[in-house]
Amino acid sequence: MADTGLREILDEIVDVLDNGLSGSNPTIQVERGFVLNPSPPVIDVHVTDPARDINVGGFGDIGAYQITVRARVLTADNDAGQDLLISFMDDTDDLCIPLFLLDEPTLNGKAASLDLVAVSGHRAYERADGGADLGCQWDFVVTPARS
Repeated sequence: MADTGLREILDEIVDVLDNGLSGSNPTIQVERGFVLNPSPPVIDVHVTDPARDINVGGFGDIGAYQITVRARVLTADNDAGQDLLISFMDDTDDLCIPLFLLDEPTLNGKAASLDLVAVSGHRAYERADGGADLGCQWDFVVTPARS
C-alpha cells in the first residue's frame, strides 16, 4: 500500500460525512474544499492554516495534516438553522459531525490517527458574494497512513 495523500484524506472525510448524513432532512451538501457561495446547509472540508502539525512529524516526516470541517446553515430561518447547528454539535444527536469521523478514526485505512483538537461555537462566515452564513467548525489533526 502506498502512502496516503492529502486529497485521499480529504475525499475520505467527505465520504464518511456524506454517508453518515445521507437521508437527513434537510439534505446536507458535503464538499471537499471551500464552498464560496453555498446553498446551505453545507459542510465543507478543507486544509486548516497552518496546514501541518509539525510537532507530529520527525525523521523525514513533515507532520500530520490539519483539517477543518465547517458547517453552515441558512440565516433566513434563524431558529431552524441554529437547531441544525446544535444537532451537528451535540454528541447525543444522530447528526453529530465529529462522531462520524471519530467512529472511523482510520478513515477506512487512509489515516494512522485522527484527533479532534478544536471546536468552535456559532459564528458568522462571510460568503464570496458579500453575504454571511451562520456556522461552526471542527479542527482535526490527521496522521496519514504510511506503508
